[in-house]
Amino acid sequence: MPSQICHVLAGISSRKHAGFAPDPQHIPLFNLGCQGPDIFAHNRRTKPFALAYARLLHRRRYGAFCRVAAVSLRNSPDPQIRAWLAGFVTHQAVDRMMHPYIVYRSAELPAKAVPGVSPALYHAFFERIIDVLILRRQTGRQAASFNTDPVFRLSRDACAILSRFIAATLRSVYPESAADDPLLEQRVTNAFWDTRYFYHLTNPARTGMSIPANKSAITHFSDRGPAGVALLYPENPDAAVDWLNDSRSPWKDPVGGTPRHESAGDLFDRAVGEGAAVIRCLEAVLSGDESPEALEQLAGNSCLSIQNADGSIAAVSYADPLDLPAELVRETALRERWISGLSVDPVKGELV
Repeated sequence: MPSQICHVLAGISSRKHAGFAPDPQHIPLFNLGCQGPDIFAHNRRTKPFALAYARLLHRRRYGAFCRVAAVSLRNSPDPQIRAWLAGFVTHQAVDRMMHPYIVYRSAELPAKAVPGVSPALYHAFFERIIDVLILRRQTGRQAASFNTDPVFRLSRDACAILSRFIAATLRSVYPESAADDPLLEQRVTNAFWDTRYFYHLTNPARTGMSIPANKSAITHFSDRGPAGVALLYPENPDAAVDWLNDSRSPWKDPVGGTPRHESAGDLFDRAVGEGAAVIRCLEAVLSGDESPEALEQLAGNSCLSIQNADGSIAAVSYADPLDLPAELVRETALRERWISGLSVDPVKGELV
């Protein structure tokens, strides 16, 4: 899954293209909505967990969830839920559009390329590289400018409203898993707060190397070696590597091997266009000018990753990974040496 910055940037661009303007006080709820079911995947501290719902929404019936949620919101309007749902409907476009490139360039790395680092962490690290470079592409800003604390601000009242709404929608869309789950609302609540905790812990405004006060925040991860650093945002990925494929060099669909050439920026722009279309459809459903089924069809019910012809999640058949192990080792060394008293040029990302 693309990481949180990419999802927020795509969501913001999509809502602007769609002409959707939530109340400014509800923009953080929109940003949280852009994270889609990823919030359930971050629920790893507080029981009862909601991890199972991350898998369900990523694998099937995402469009059905959007349809049921839209009907419920139309029947009982709430500006906070509306802002969150407008962000939520954009998540799938970014995931489906960008996953083929991310998977092709990060899968099938040697299992022990860096001791203690799992294949999933290379995937996560690559997503953070993309986040940093897409942020620079879209705004001209460095990662440290993206302060996740205000971006994902959440009050307890808003959390309670969203948790009830999401739990009710999950029960309707996934009755086999959720209908008899008496702890579902608490699971959703826990997911929100664990997500806020994780975003604060990895906040690039706290973990950037350009601010001396950030040393203690970085140490939390660097003490864990490359496996910890993989979850941080690299400030300046090696410029000699074409991480976003800006040269539009050929690559292959990781499932069928179809030749492709798009850059990550091209895919991001397409996702923005699709996200805008889904937001417009959602607004039309809420106003009674479009059917809920049209929203379901547009959002789609196939999985959000690489997929087979039937929409189910697919295995990787083709991959040509970038040298993510080397970049992770480089980033770890930069942070460890910075903590030891050396400094890093905040623009070039080089030791000085």
